[in-house]
Amino acid sequence: MTTAAKLSPVKLNNVCVVIPVFRDAEPLHHLLNDLKCGAFQEIIVSYADDSECELANRENVKHINSPRSRGRQIAEGISCTDAEWIWVLHADVRVSRVAMLALHDALNQTNWGAFKVSLVGRSKLLSIIGFMMNLRSRWTSIYTGDQGMYVRSTLLDRIGGYPTIPLMEDVECSRLLRQHYRGSQLSVPLSVSARKWDSEGAIRTILNMWLCRILFFFGTSPETLADRYYR
Repeated sequence: MTTAAKLSPVKLNNVCVVIPVFRDAEPLHHLLNDLKCGAFQEIIVSYADDSECELANRENVKHINSPRSRGRQIAEGISCTDAEWIWVLHADVRVSRVAMLALHDALNQTNWGAFKVSLVGRSKLLSIIGFMMNLRSRWTSIYTGDQGMYVRSTLLDRIGGYPTIPLMEDVECSRLLRQHYRGSQLSVPLSVSARKWDSEGAIRTILNMWLCRILFFFGTSPETLADRYYR
């Protein structure tokens, strides 16, 4: 038996993990295996594609269906729990036991926050991009979904719940939350698959992301941006 197998689960009994997915069966399988290292109040997977439910059927995992919209999928998952804390994870993320321990400690010291990221892929630019993402989010307290945002449920209620928009939901949620408290960035990184960066090109992806942010800032609707981003 390995040393890791002897370790007791990290106690996160007041945390609900919410995972929005769309055609993410394989990475979701790996993420759910990672989460076995934690003892959560519950894990909710919010599907936009019914066919994926059977591919990731696990004990102690609640499955719900929602129209395809990352913000709405997350919001509907949150509506199904009464947990004190919400931890939003994307399927592309890999979570270590060390990250769970860091989250356990952070819950006693903050009201919301997120992790650093370590992008895993083929491009040599990913380490620089990851470094800049971590630096930008620490300065601005604006976090992205890949950074594993966690937030106290009562604080979510104060901002009117999780934004149900189809894109920029993480940016909008961060913006609303930081009006009350700055988010804490945990020093432990989450490993994030850079499959989109690899398939579409690192430079093209980063430019597209920043263009969407600029357009959102100047009032372009999230629906229009989602059509552009996922096209």
